[in-house]
Amino acid sequence: MSFSQESSLLSDHLVARNDGTMELLLDMRPSCNVADFVEALRSCSHHISSVHVHKLFLKNLSEKEESDIFDCLHNLREIHASFVSLPVRLLANMMLRSSKHLQVLSLDRIVLLSSDDNSQDDAIFFSALQGLEALQDFHFSLSTTAIAPEGQKLFFQVGDEFDTLFQSLSGIQTLKKIYASIGQNFAHNSDIQPQTLESLLHNSSVTDITLVHFPLHKEHCQAIVSSNVSLDSLSLVKANLGDEGVSILADSLAKKGLSFLRTLSLPGNKLTDVGGAKITRALSNKTSLAVLDLHANQFTHKFGLELAHMLTNNQTVTFVDLSSNQLKDSGVKPIVSALHNNTTLKQINLFDTALTNRSCEAFASLLRVNTTLKRLNLYNNEKMDSKGVDALAEALKHDNYDLERLEISKTNKGASALDMYLRLNREYGRREMLSQLETKEVEYVNGIHEAVAKNDLSSIYFFLQAKPSLCC
Repeated sequence: MSFSQESSLLSDHLVARNDGTMELLLDMRPSCNVADFVEALRSCSHHISSVHVHKLFLKNLSEKEESDIFDCLHNLREIHASFVSLPVRLLANMMLRSSKHLQVLSLDRIVLLSSDDNSQDDAIFFSALQGLEALQDFHFSLSTTAIAPEGQKLFFQVGDEFDTLFQSLSGIQTLKKIYASIGQNFAHNSDIQPQTLESLLHNSSVTDITLVHFPLHKEHCQAIVSSNVSLDSLSLVKANLGDEGVSILADSLAKKGLSFLRTLSLPGNKLTDVGGAKITRALSNKTSLAVLDLHANQFTHKFGLELAHMLTNNQTVTFVDLSSNQLKDSGVKPIVSALHNNTTLKQINLFDTALTNRSCEAFASLLRVNTTLKRLNLYNNEKMDSKGVDALAEALKHDNYDLERLEISKTNKGASALDMYLRLNREYGRREMLSQLETKEVEYVNGIHEAVAKNDLSSIYFFLQAKPSLCC
């Protein structure tokens, strides 16, 4: 088979990369028969550095056809698999053939299958993982609805398998980023020993770790703060930390531990106002943190004062998420007051926080003076209505040229005006346009031309209304 014939058979599956290699997309069933596909793949496999596998490709393939296809792949730098069921041995062998080159291993909502009569599959997989000499990014999440076919069993059904997974990763000196999610139905059977977590994080190259649904206790938190001072991002999602666990993290932060941390994400950890206060007080003078995500905890209006104090003193935080906490207007009021003088926060999420039009009016007042905030999420606050939307739109009309995104449940004609002002800020840079007085005419004319090209009638109307002389 000639190279042109091979390329023709694989044309729907190959994408050129900037480095001259090819990316193999296994996202649809081959248009030719599988034997010809395998032959073409085998002939050009040395050009392939990355593979993406999706369940639609594997649908109706036999076990032998799957094996023949994946056996062609070697010396890969990236392996991505999503929503697929794979024999664990097949994946392990592909990893072994790429052990010196593989930098990214992403297994997203997958099902790993092992034969009932083969007890060595787990050892082969963990050995292959441990031998990845160049791995930098490991992404692992299990399907939450998996059912094993007859004659096979699900891999990762025993608690110590998760512990062994992290033990295998702990020896990879190149590893920088870890994402592991197991789903709620596995949480009761996913024990990670604190010493294993400490060993993993003691690897000084790890800078970013996210664990989802892994139950963690105060011993795990102690392992985290005592083992790694170079973490850039720490995300512990629905880990049942509670106030006790978060207190250990807060104490470390207050004593200048985790000194490089830029992102701290602790959603769904049953934190109360007490735990939240400890975190925000520890972060008040933290000079590295940029992102703080505390959504879906158990904060009340009392927490608003604590966050306000942090925002008054902290000069580095640019993103805060407090969504799905019952803050109410009384909790948001001190936060808004703090933002009158804060010049660093660019986005705040207050989705589903029991707010009313009073908070809309408070933010409208803020938007008349704050030039830093770019995104504001007030969505799913059911007591906000057209009055609140109108107040926000009026503030944006002439007094705020910087806010670019505002998520809110919009129910009236004021919503279209609100969207128009946001779009003008986002796409036309109203502040820059208005501040350059010597080029004001030219900037407005250019803005109108661009709006006309996009058939953007609302923006055309704004430009002409703002300076009627341009239409003369």
